[in-house]
Amino acid sequence: MKKFLKIAAIVLVLLIGFVLAVPFLFKDKIIATVKETVNEQLNAKVDFGEFDISIISTFPNLKFSIENVQVDGVAEFDGVRLAEVGRLDLVLDLMSVISGDEYKIKKIYVNQSKIHAKILENGKANWDIAKVDSTTVEEETPDTSSSPFKMALKELKIADSYIVYEDLEGKMKAAIGPYEFELSGDFTENTTDMKMNFVTDTLTYVMDGIPFLNKVRSEFSAIILTDLKNSKYTFKDNVLKINALESKFDGWLAMPNDSIMEMDINFSTTKTTFKEILSLVPAIYAREFASVKTAGNAELKAVIKGQYTETRLPFFDIQLLVSNAMFKYPDSAQIGR
Repeated sequence: MKKFLKIAAIVLVLLIGFVLAVPFLFKDKIIATVKETVNEQLNAKVDFGEFDISIISTFPNLKFSIENVQVDGVAEFDGVRLAEVGRLDLVLDLMSVISGDEYKIKKIYVNQSKIHAKILENGKANWDIAKVDSTTVEEETPDTSSSPFKMALKELKIADSYIVYEDLEGKMKAAIGPYEFELSGDFTENTTDMKMNFVTDTLTYVMDGIPFLNKVRSEFSAIILTDLKNSKYTFKDNVLKINALESKFDGWLAMPNDSIMEMDINFSTTKTTFKEILSLVPAIYAREFASVKTAGNAELKAVIKGQYTETRLPFFDIQLLVSNAMFKYPDSAQIGR
């Protein structure tokens, strides 16, 4: 028994030593792989600050953390920062790291990120930074099959982050942030129930100089049946809130190839008072919305069905029904009825 305990103690010490040593054994190897992969596959200036590798908090997985990641544009986009990330945490399968053939990423945590997506008037996008093999004429997309990083994703979290989308060609701009986003599901399977949650206090959308949405609060939660093999997504339980307007939709969306998007989606509001519809008007919502007196009913329905391609648009049917509606600010004249 004493001999057994002695051997067990030695094995335990060796295991603890291995656990503590793993981050140092693989740190340089992973960093070198990251830099090599980025330089080989991107047309952009990429830089990052401090990084760390640990195993204690995520055992039996490996945690890779990196701070102050910056991706700056080149050529036409010189001076435009495509992305920056305050902190990025990757949880990797330890055995995949030890084998060295590929690194399986299981979880991704992003904090304080900013993305500025921009399309020039000539249609060129600043996120199109993946290098293309010039020796291959038929293949228009970059070959990433040799990448040492593989997705075995089960969780994605983004916190305190911002997105700006600027389309000079289409004369529109959208801004979101700060926002929180969570995504979970077993993406190693062909089909999975993908759970999604998104919330932001500021969503803005402007087209042709007209602000259709101006700093509205938005929330979206959903369970989506995801068929990864066929790139088809079926909406199950979902709620979309924009200011006080709450709605649900069902149906599906599929992307059989890179040039076609197919969809059959039905949308309807879950509340039927005029006040919820009125909350979409920026000037009204901003001025003491809770104290605004309203009356009347409203119902918003929409159907989107068909294909979206470079030459085709899906069928749209949008209905807004308002009856016996009025609204009145405190100490102001009544409008409506």
